[in-house]
Amino acid sequence: MIGGRGLWPAIITVYARSRHSGPSKTVVGAISRAARPVRLLDAANMPGVNGGSGFPLPPQLSVTSFHGGQGFSATPDHCELNVDVRTTPAFNAHDAQTLIHKAVTELDTELPAPSAARKTTSPPPRC
Repeated sequence: MIGGRGLWPAIITVYARSRHSGPSKTVVGAISRAARPVRLLDAANMPGVNGGSGFPLPPQLSVTSFHGGQGFSATPDHCELNVDVRTTPAFNAHDAQTLIHKAVTELDTELPAPSAARKTTSPPPRC
């Protein structure tokens, strides 16, 4: 295992109306909405290794957790995603933030909800 990339963690909280799961109208719940940014982030065009920088690893993005809902009879009002972005000299924290912001903006444009999705960043854990 090779380490050395920076860490830019983010939590994306996606909202929707909470309802009973069997209403007469179709409901797009928070879990269904949250699936969209996961797909967008999985398909993100991340740069490769920048030979000019001398840094041997590319940046990397992983959705590391997905939490929302409980039980069988209600659509949840929110869902949280944890996203781990590994930064490099060629793809820094600003680039990571821009990528996450773009996915959240696309979600809110394509699948509007009563509340916009929210992203929160936290400082990297200390080792």
